[in-house]
Amino acid sequence: MHKGKTIKQALFDAELINTIGWADISRKYFGHSNAWIYKKFNGIDYDGNPTDFSEEELQTFKESLLDLSKRIENFAKNIC
Repeated sequence: MHKGKTIKQALFDAELINTIGWADISRKYFGHSNAWIYKKFNGIDYDGNPTDFSEEELQTFKESLLDLSKRIENFAKNIC
């Protein structure tokens, strides 16, 4: 994890926050609605209480990004 930064801040700094379809990641890898992942990014749950990704969710998040990057790379390699 990026030390001292939230996931949202790190994604913003990496210019990825508006590039990736987070709703699709939320549904495909977590089985939740798009609102769920945005609430996690913003650190506030459905009741307005502070929340964050659990260690297990962070691992799933990491694996989802690695899977997405592999699928993009494979697609790009097969364009021509």
